[in-house]
Amino acid sequence: MHVTRCLLAVLLLGATTVTVEAQGNAGAAAGAKGFFLGAAVNGSSLTADDLDDESETGVGLLLQLGFGFNPQLALFLEGSGASMQSDGESWILSHGDLGLRYHFTAPGRLFVPFIDAAFTAWSGSQDNADLDGQLGDLEISGTGFSFGGGFLYYFSSRVALNAQLKYTKGEFNKVRFENVTVDGLDIDASSGRFNVGLTWFLGGGR
Repeated sequence: MHVTRCLLAVLLLGATTVTVEAQGNAGAAAGAKGFFLGAAVNGSSLTADDLDDESETGVGLLLQLGFGFNPQLALFLEGSGASMQSDGESWILSHGDLGLRYHFTAPGRLFVPFIDAAFTAWSGSQDNADLDGQLGDLEISGTGFSFGGGFLYYFSSRVALNAQLKYTKGEFNKVRFENVTVDGLDIDASSGRFNVGLTWFLGGGR
């Protein structure tokens, strides 16, 4: 939680700085061509069959690296981790996405909606988990597909506020406890993620 608060403070400071810059760049062309980096505060929820009847929620961080082939279409790689709470114990829910994003952009537009789709690898991990009286590191993992949408609001041609809602559907098919691994599971699961942060476009305007 301390790390989450620090990142949130950095994001707010960055937003304040670029807002001042935007006063002299209100007409700047905003685009997503070239490399871009993103950082965000992440809120996650998870529902999984055979694990828990109720959704579990938590907060964490997200980092993103992307490349815009043109102002509309971009490839991205992102990872997020959220600290979840279950029966008084904490564990980490992680997502790794590789996907494509499409921006509904136009010359001079500062508000840019987008949609994306990705292949997702996800896992839940807990240190010192109690499994039938034995303590050890526990991890459950699997794959799925994610779909989402959101918007960018450009403070300048290089910096934008990023807000996004994403849904993942897939399964967990592997459990590892210490040195013992069990494959072939079929536990259906779904997750939701809400991200708010900043994106830096290293290539500048489109």
